[in-house]
Amino acid sequence: MKYIVTVKKHFMVLESAIIGHVLLIAMIFYFYCLTDNQDGVLVILGVTYLISMLPAFFLHIEYYTANKHDTVDIDTLSKTITFNDGQPVSFNDVEKVVLYMPPVWHRKGFIRLLPFEDYHYAKIMMKSGEQFTFTCLLASKVEEVMKTMRGVLIEKKKRVIASALFE
Repeated sequence: MKYIVTVKKHFMVLESAIIGHVLLIAMIFYFYCLTDNQDGVLVILGVTYLISMLPAFFLHIEYYTANKHDTVDIDTLSKTITFNDGQPVSFNDVEKVVLYMPPVWHRKGFIRLLPFEDYHYAKIMMKSGEQFTFTCLLASKVEEVMKTMRGVLIEKKKRVIASALFE
């Protein structure tokens, strides 16, 4: 299966953020236009929104810069993985895969309350010392993709914010 960054995958990852935008606009409209009690509510909504959206914004930029020109082809029949149309690498040459995910992904939850909980990635570590970052912009469920590489050790690490800056 070939994985590349597409516009559709951007929107799939941004789904929580888009819903958050719509809810915020609805709440602002309600408190600003339909009620007289709006003094601190708008400030609280704005601060809460920024606290939840800023990490998602930075993660999206980080993930996009990590994978914007990448293609990954995982062939489960021949048990090879190809990065950026290079030479195929055998699953046997992969030392391990380290998954960095928020707690909601560890407990297999589907309700994500914060926009940055949708972001997760894997580091594919080769026995040669090379590493490749596989983000959720390549595939929306990174863990499922990594599990297709039978025989490769998968290690999971919890991160509230799954950023390579916090490794």
